[in-house]
Amino acid sequence: MKTRARANNRRLTIDPPKSGAGTSGADSHQSPDYTVTKTHYDGGKTFPDVEVAVIFWGKYWSNTAPAPKITSDTYYQAFTGIVTGPYLTGLRQYGSGPGTMLGKWINDASDPKNNYADSDVVDMLTKFLDNNPGVPAPANGHNRFYAVVTPPGLNNALPDFGQHQDFTYKGVTSTYCWINDEGTLTDSGSTGVVNTFSHELAETCTDPFLDAWHVDGSGGVSNDEIGDTCNNEFAIVQINGLKVNVQCYWSAADNACILPQGTLSFLINKNTFGLDEVKEAIKTSKGVFTSAFWLALDGYSIDTFKSFQVSVPTPTGPFASLAGVTISPTPKKPGDPAPSTPIPVYEDPNDSSTIQRIRFSYDVTFASPLATPFPGSATEYALTATFQTAGVTVPAPNSQDTVNFELVPGADPYFSNIDTTDNSAVAWLSQDLRVFTVTKGASALPGDASAPVFQNSQTPYDYIQQVIGYLNGTDSYTVPVPATSPDPLNQLEGQSGFETGDSSVTPLDPSHKQNYNFAIARVRMSSDTQGDPGKADKVRVFFRLWVAPSCDTDFDPNTTYLSTPAYPALPTAPLPSSASLPHDPSGQAIQTQPFFATDKAGTHDYDGTVANANIRTLEIPVQPGRDSIWAYYGCFLDVYDASNQAHYSGTHHCLVAQIAYDNAPLFFQSGVATNPGNTDKLAQRNMQITLSGNPGPKPTHRIPQAFDSRPSPAYGDPGGQLTGLPDELMIDWGDTPAGSVAHIYWPDVAASDVLALAKRLYGAHPLVATDANTVSCPVTKGVTYIPIPSAAGKNFAGLFTVDLPLGVKKGQEFNVLVRRLATQTAPPPVIIRKGPATGSPPAAPATGTSPQPALQWRYVTGAFQIKIPVTTESALLGPEENTLAILKARLAAMPLQSRWRPVMQRYVEYVSGRVDGSGGNAANIPPSLLGAPPKGGGHGRDHDHDHDHDHDHDHDHDHDDHHHAHRCHEGFDEFEGKIVGLVFDRFGDFEGFLLSVEDGERRFQSRERNIMEFAERAWRQRLRVAVIADEDEPQRALTLILREPPASLGE
Repeated sequence: MKTRARANNRRLTIDPPKSGAGTSGADSHQSPDYTVTKTHYDGGKTFPDVEVAVIFWGKYWSNTAPAPKITSDTYYQAFTGIVTGPYLTGLRQYGSGPGTMLGKWINDASDPKNNYADSDVVDMLTKFLDNNPGVPAPANGHNRFYAVVTPPGLNNALPDFGQHQDFTYKGVTSTYCWINDEGTLTDSGSTGVVNTFSHELAETCTDPFLDAWHVDGSGGVSNDEIGDTCNNEFAIVQINGLKVNVQCYWSAADNACILPQGTLSFLINKNTFGLDEVKEAIKTSKGVFTSAFWLALDGYSIDTFKSFQVSVPTPTGPFASLAGVTISPTPKKPGDPAPSTPIPVYEDPNDSSTIQRIRFSYDVTFASPLATPFPGSATEYALTATFQTAGVTVPAPNSQDTVNFELVPGADPYFSNIDTTDNSAVAWLSQDLRVFTVTKGASALPGDASAPVFQNSQTPYDYIQQVIGYLNGTDSYTVPVPATSPDPLNQLEGQSGFETGDSSVTPLDPSHKQNYNFAIARVRMSSDTQGDPGKADKVRVFFRLWVAPSCDTDFDPNTTYLSTPAYPALPTAPLPSSASLPHDPSGQAIQTQPFFATDKAGTHDYDGTVANANIRTLEIPVQPGRDSIWAYYGCFLDVYDASNQAHYSGTHHCLVAQIAYDNAPLFFQSGVATNPGNTDKLAQRNMQITLSGNPGPKPTHRIPQAFDSRPSPAYGDPGGQLTGLPDELMIDWGDTPAGSVAHIYWPDVAASDVLALAKRLYGAHPLVATDANTVSCPVTKGVTYIPIPSAAGKNFAGLFTVDLPLGVKKGQEFNVLVRRLATQTAPPPVIIRKGPATGSPPAAPATGTSPQPALQWRYVTGAFQIKIPVTTESALLGPEENTLAILKARLAAMPLQSRWRPVMQRYVEYVSGRVDGSGGNAANIPPSLLGAPPKGGGHGRDHDHDHDHDHDHDHDHDHDDHHHAHRCHEGFDEFEGKIVGLVFDRFGDFEGFLLSVEDGERRFQSRERNIMEFAERAWRQRLRVAVIADEDEPQRALTLILREPPASLGE
């Protein structure tokens, strides 16, 4: 009950919590009335979703002359804010949380008498409910709470401001409270109708029938309720557009009395800026770093965000005050002017009443010319964000957040991951890291006539060294081109641009030739010093492949980025994550694997004995006007080596290149983010491409992909209280259509644990358990957050699946972005801290000062993208049969103890459904690392009809459609007929065409755009053509001859 309080003049005061800012998200932390010794749960019911009806009892409330000093509407406005806003979010630790309002009613049929009893209130409620069927009555399955407010000047028989009890109406037990109207909205003591309502509401939610949550304390206190413990702790705050006095309640998680008002936190995408990358951004993108960070507001629904009049000003502080640095909201479309206020991004824009995280994106812009001189060593500057309600900044620790932004010197080798002239460019598809496939007899650079061809006599290691040497010895690749000019790396095989190069591979090409897969990394260096004085000596690049797509690409030299010698020594060569560990059939140690340019072990990649390996000296040529250079490194991705196959869980993988330069090493600190998105020393390719069928059936709309996740660090104490925040998956759904459903299968995680954690963190959430280890959720036009449980000594093998609705159409493409959020801890905010790049400990506080708490903020560890092009089932079949054969073979080779085995079993099941749904027979596909066999035997099935993504085959073959092949010149064959189909690979890139000849259809290969345009015109106009091919490679079209004129080549 709400006892008569003593005035303590604590208006607007906020005491620090016992330790840090607490974990409940509360913004006011105060000491309780006594020392709490125990918080205990006695087994009773709590109200997880309270429903509140407010009854104003007495004729006083309907008077108009004079009207009540504080109207019932004003009180109801305040009550609504308390029930539906952030105030009750701190009760999630007790299994409760925010609720809903049923409405407000005035009962002026009777007046309460002075010194009324509890029985009088129950009698009034019973008669009022009998006489007013429109008022929601107690009902089974509903946690209803009736708040009764009496007129001023009247008292209950008890000497208290308020009390909550239970009553029974027509056989259903519910709860109520009475509140005496004393005080004002902003009393200087812990008094007033709103204050008392908040007290009784918190107690009703956590102890509705006096047998749930209780508190014991000093002085013989036992079985207090959480409101009683904090009876005299309050603050005057902005609630739902009103300034009101609200009481705190006891939080065991914070060991304090709390008053949650919402939580604002940074989500960091990039907070480290190197001089070189800033100069390049100024040249190419007006110095803009898009979405460098987000602010995340928790505790509000869309409705309360508006009714509380929440605003989020642009962050301020030393970093924002640097000359030439501008912090501004990200515009809706890249290139548009910055909006005056940040644009909110909701988890579910269609659900306005449920509390959800609201996200705001901000850009960081450096002026041209660079106004702020970059420091000679790493220097940090603080940036602080706050939010306001009704124009008033919300005080206290969780309503604001501070992070450090770092400027680091340049003049060293770096990657430029994002093409700043491309609005769709992203850090996890670096323009400076490319993956491509070549067969023997072909060139990695088919558009460059001078580029080396992969000879039959060469090993793949020989060839990648030759390509590295060619790139580094050719001015058209080493002299940087303007950002508006075509990127020379776009000439790599199968790439019209870096964003279309896929990280996945297939073992054989359509003509059954062995595919060889390679990676090229481009390292940039800018300097005002040419020649030897400005050189960067012994610049290395390490290539590491993750066994599956993963958000865990942040730099950790103790696990995924192992090197020799071990950190903190300067690295000279990469090691697999399993190095120096005992054999582990579960596969826990196998997370990353290095690849090389000289041999499988990288024997000479970094010793300097091989000219075109992965160590070199970079030097700006002594030429007028030269201030930069591009250099190239590479590796053979030997993913089809039989010893590697059992380690791979899916069809796509994550590749990261690391610059290892002794004068600018990467530093590691636990809880500090260094990842490809915020450092210029790492470049990443991390995208899964999975086709969807159209128009059906359902299994072809199921999009599965394996992914790997490390567990969250420990975040709870032995008693089950949160001592920190777990990591989260932050999933941006993009344009993925409504009606889609996503599933995350973690065999080593109980789905119930994920849901319980989500309940603690978010209250209401869309997650459901569809089996013991699968968490599912509907796809929204927004963002979904999924907490990651903690575990010791294991990574979570997972399968991420999206079920698209049946209405998707061929030609559509959907992109899902998965990021991981973790918590970073740093020293207290500083204005400037100069020192070595590793960071120096902050100076000790002056005598007599209180140390500030450490900063904590949320940051992005990494990301991967899922691209879903929609095609036809016929186009889906061939690639899926090959995928199924390979996955079956990998599954057969996996140890029974492998953490990936349950994932692979479900993956095979889903791909089998995709094959059957596309018209194939999954049961007839044998396991094979070379893919599905063609009907005549062998491997690498050539599905000519299956690749026709954009055109149906024309089978109306007349006489002119058939022609014998004949020898036109020595060593060449000519085939004459009509083109009846165009062939595209699984990613929509032109791959060749089908020619109808006398003995059937022949398939010819080509990736040239001019050939595609010619073939398409001949196909559309049914023109006779002749194809000239090498007799040793009859599938490769060398020349096309038009045998009859088209209607018009200009059409």
